[in-house]
Amino acid sequence: MARMPAGQGRWRPGRVYVDGGAARWVPERGEAVELPGGRATGLRVPSMKEGISINPGSRIVTCSYDGGGSIDIAVMPLDVRELLEAVPKADQADQAD
Repeated sequence: MARMPAGQGRWRPGRVYVDGGAARWVPERGEAVELPGGRATGLRVPSMKEGISINPGSRIVTCSYDGGGSIDIAVMPLDVRELLEAVPKADQADQAD
């Protein structure tokens, strides 16, 4: 599940894919959203209100990407590591540059 921009709008089902090091979110309906230069800027548990729309046991990763865009991506705890490999934490990505 994801919502754009981060902290606003409705949660929409979809998947994150990584092709050649570039991440993109593909909703069940609609166009894919490229996440160029994506960086994870936050990791948290859902609020009670968010837990009504998404699985309350999930984790929300807030990401920013080139061009000033942001997205919240909700994944299950076991999938957080895989998502952070596709969209590294901002502090780790900055150290690699």
